[in-house]
Amino acid sequence: MLVEHGYAVTGVDPSESGISIARQFESARLRFDVGSTADDLASRFSTFPVVVSMEVIEHCPSSREYINAFRSLMSPGGIGIISTPYHAWLKTMAVVATGGFDKHFDPLWEGGHLKFFSIRKLRQLFAEAGLKSVQFVRVGRVPPLAKSIIAVVRRP
Repeated sequence: MLVEHGYAVTGVDPSESGISIARQFESARLRFDVGSTADDLASRFSTFPVVVSMEVIEHCPSSREYINAFRSLMSPGGIGIISTPYHAWLKTMAVVATGGFDKHFDPLWEGGHLKFFSIRKLRQLFAEAGLKSVQFVRVGRVPPLAKSIIAVVRRP
């Protein structure tokens, strides 16, 4: 969609098979490459005015390694957009009260969610990385029980 609006897009993922599938759609303005937050991504790809990461941070063993890699890809003054499943006290209690704990927090889900974020913890992580929180948007019909949260940050 971004390419159709005139943007050049680079997609990075640690899954070689996923990147192999994505490469079928490459063009002059759309490329895909294998990489992870453990790599020096900025040296490979330089920086971007906008960096988007959808539903990734919760799968990373180190939130700080992730956010440092994310920040390194943002140009000074650049915008970052991160989404992650939303978790806060009320939602967690609702999941437990309705008997959905084992399904929602399934420890047997291979490669599943390793981290669970609230707005407060995302703000803390962004501040540690020197990113300015610009906006948080809950995604879902009932905001306190939102499915995901989208955070918009700026690199000073």
